[in-house]
Amino acid sequence: MVKWLHISDIHLNRRGTETRRMRSQLIPFLKQEGISCKYLFITGDLRYAPDGNFDVDTVAFLHNLRKALGVSVENVFVVPGNHDIDRSDSERTAALNTIWNDVDKYYNPKIGVIQENELDGIYQSQSSFNSIMDEFYQDYPERIIKYNNKTQPHFTVTTEDFNIIHVNSTLLYSAEHERDLIVGTDKMMDALESLDIHKPSILLTHYSYDFLSRPEQNEVLNLLVDYNVMIWLAGHEHDENLRRQKDYFYEFQSGNMLYEEGDSNSCFLIGEYNSQEFKGLITGYEWDSKEGWRKMSYISRQKNKSRYVFELDTPDSICTTFNLITSSEDYSSHTNTPYAFEKYDPDSEMILGLPVEESKKIKENFGEISTGDLFHEEQIDNEDLKQMVYLWTHRKNQSIFLNEGTKKTFKGYIYLDSDFAPFMETEITHFQYGLIDNFLLHNDTMEINIVYIEEKYIYLSVGYNLSRYSDVDDRLYHFRKIRKYMNSNHVFVKMVENEQYNLNFNTVLPTNEWGENVALTDYWIDQMQRISKIEQYFGIKFYLPTKASEDDYLTIDVLSDAIEGNSCRSLPAIPMKNPGFKKSFELKEKIYLGNANRLLRLKLFGYTFKPIGQYLLPGKYVWKRKIKGWEADGYDCVPIGVDFEVSYDEELNRKLISIGSIEEYRNEYNLDILPELEGDMEKFFRNYIQLTYDLQKNRQLFLSYQDALNTIIEADGLTKGIKMSSGDYVENKVMINRITDHVISAGRKLIAGIDNMMEKFIDEPSFASKYIEENLGYVWMVTMNEYSVNGHFPISIKPDGEAYYDLNVLKEEGKTDKDFQFVEITEMMQECMEGKVLGELPHYDMMRNYMFGVATIQKNYYEKIEDIVLNYVNTMNKIIDDNPELVQHGKNAADVIVYLLKNDPGCLHIFNRNADVITDYNRFKSEADNHYKLQLLGMKQI
Repeated sequence: MVKWLHISDIHLNRRGTETRRMRSQLIPFLKQEGISCKYLFITGDLRYAPDGNFDVDTVAFLHNLRKALGVSVENVFVVPGNHDIDRSDSERTAALNTIWNDVDKYYNPKIGVIQENELDGIYQSQSSFNSIMDEFYQDYPERIIKYNNKTQPHFTVTTEDFNIIHVNSTLLYSAEHERDLIVGTDKMMDALESLDIHKPSILLTHYSYDFLSRPEQNEVLNLLVDYNVMIWLAGHEHDENLRRQKDYFYEFQSGNMLYEEGDSNSCFLIGEYNSQEFKGLITGYEWDSKEGWRKMSYISRQKNKSRYVFELDTPDSICTTFNLITSSEDYSSHTNTPYAFEKYDPDSEMILGLPVEESKKIKENFGEISTGDLFHEEQIDNEDLKQMVYLWTHRKNQSIFLNEGTKKTFKGYIYLDSDFAPFMETEITHFQYGLIDNFLLHNDTMEINIVYIEEKYIYLSVGYNLSRYSDVDDRLYHFRKIRKYMNSNHVFVKMVENEQYNLNFNTVLPTNEWGENVALTDYWIDQMQRISKIEQYFGIKFYLPTKASEDDYLTIDVLSDAIEGNSCRSLPAIPMKNPGFKKSFELKEKIYLGNANRLLRLKLFGYTFKPIGQYLLPGKYVWKRKIKGWEADGYDCVPIGVDFEVSYDEELNRKLISIGSIEEYRNEYNLDILPELEGDMEKFFRNYIQLTYDLQKNRQLFLSYQDALNTIIEADGLTKGIKMSSGDYVENKVMINRITDHVISAGRKLIAGIDNMMEKFIDEPSFASKYIEENLGYVWMVTMNEYSVNGHFPISIKPDGEAYYDLNVLKEEGKTDKDFQFVEITEMMQECMEGKVLGELPHYDMMRNYMFGVATIQKNYYEKIEDIVLNYVNTMNKIIDDNPELVQHGKNAADVIVYLLKNDPGCLHIFNRNADVITDYNRFKSEADNHYKLQLLGMKQI
């Protein structure tokens, strides 16, 4: 709880017995009551102008008051009142006359400018007040500068708890103009622009909001709403006044410190604010001639009239309320419902406007399509020839023609438009029968079929089938080649050693089907890019099927949206009883919701993806009055993002084992002789499946690591210096940092997988560490990876493209971040750089050390685990031989192991008896050995 004392209209040079009594008893009363505060706010009128100059004890009074409260000088905040300025100053009078004589022409609140000439004149009248501030803040020159800056009459000071906004409401005050004041909204906005948006703001003036002109009030209110200013402290009226203005901000006016007959009330206010709950309260103390200072029993019309309770509606407070509501039982039932997959319903988004069934058929093929054909039947005059061409182009009875025709095969090159270099090489099969010349151009990417008659092409078709590629990168490469072909205008085909058959034709076919399939190719490229993105994000490698199911497409969409931080599901509006004055706000950060375990798990190409968290998406939220709740702007709901992780626990060796219900396989196997394993047998089978699964998983992590390496190191691994896949990247500091990060992260995931497996099967925790203890390059790259996670770019680029680490810069950054462990390793690397450019650590050398470290760990892992794998496989073979009841021959499979587990009732466990675990192991080990040799050669280049 933060406390402040608010005092106003002290009029210290005004004397009188009762006035002197209240002032002399003030400080003893504060000490007696134990009233201490962190802040002291004084809203003007330190003197009484008709009685002359400021009291000589003004500064001493301020210090005595703050000391009694325990407030530091820097936490005292003062604004001038109308008695604190020299009202008779000639320059001030001249400036005011310029403004007020034709104020409608001079000043527009929506522009808000008071000219510099007039500000100069006005500021001359504040010199005595500024002298008081100079003396009081003599140890804080930055505060003195603010008071004396005549170009910025309003200013903000940000403290640990608040933004304190000083607004000089006396700028245009005169005896004739006190109820229609102007503060200069342009200058006020200057002060507001420096606010810390994560802290509440307190605005100080002498005059209250009511004393502004009506147009000025409207524009000032707009600024308060824009900048979330909700507390306004004022004085002037010599009486307390606590209220909420315009259903938005709270205005608290303190009374005076001067005894007056009538309705005025000498008092001061104590404010308290709870930054956790965004709530506060105001209490007051008043002067009574008989009792002295006493707590006010009536200060509000609220239930407890001795205090005024307020609550701020700031963006942070709304976010806090969101947190409370979304974690409540009433709202948690919504968060635990499965995904609303209607958003991804393929039936609602037909491909290129095709009928639903046709769209499904095309999508199922997962990369197989004919890209249109053109048949100029009208160009053939001879009916017999026309019939012959029809039969030929539709693949009907071609053998009849070929018996009497010829067939040749040769190579050719395809050129697009005016390119000098060939686009691709192609195999060409030439069928010839009479007047018919049929050229079939085919390669790994596409197929083009052309029929010529008398040097006129009568038939042209283009097609491709990429579903045979199981690797998404391969498939994506060929799709991009196809798109480049489709985006060209003209094709020239050079026939090697058969130039007499060279072909020229237009690429684009004037058919509706062509246009649709060009767009469909773009669709496939987008799908492959999404799949590739999922692989890279989760560090996995898919084996793409020939065909994909609708569930596969749904999962691709959901996971892709999840990775990009887009909405994966939606929830109803977030209810709130009172949104305050603000009808919209910007949610800056995610708000995580409750447990995501009950959300649907997604399966894609052999992997299971488990939701591990769900959150409200950042963005603009608007208040919907009819439903009394908050919704995201542009939505009729609250969009929810979801975080996923690969669930390896559920995938216990996805190649070797299936787990399903007994009912699911009742018609497949003889369940009457089904063995149920328990005790040591059950434990062994579980460990066997876990072992084979971990081998597969670590191999997948190695493939992901290799993919990352391929983006940064040339295939032979011997090049001196890091070379990128594209020369454009080498000069891009952001890119080199990011792709290096990707390599290090992928390698660390592989090492973590190895450590985990070795701990489980040979009880050797931190297996990897002993192989890289002396490899400073490995340790350095891991440190840089962790450093970059926090938003840094540790790698620098020289003009010639060489990447390096500037150790001097990094060490200073570590000191700034107070990361002394980071500073220590940086200094260690500097000590090791004998004979090299001081402070420059070559990126290439460190990468090579890291890569060699990973290869060393992986090589030793396979050597260490070999006996374990052999023992498990031999033991399993013996168990199967000794227990023939484990082996079943189903309707669709032979030699499969089928069993139940005692501790997993109702689930059938099935794996292939002939699954060659040893062959897999040997293949994986060979890959690791070759990789190690390659990295060893690379190390010799350092």
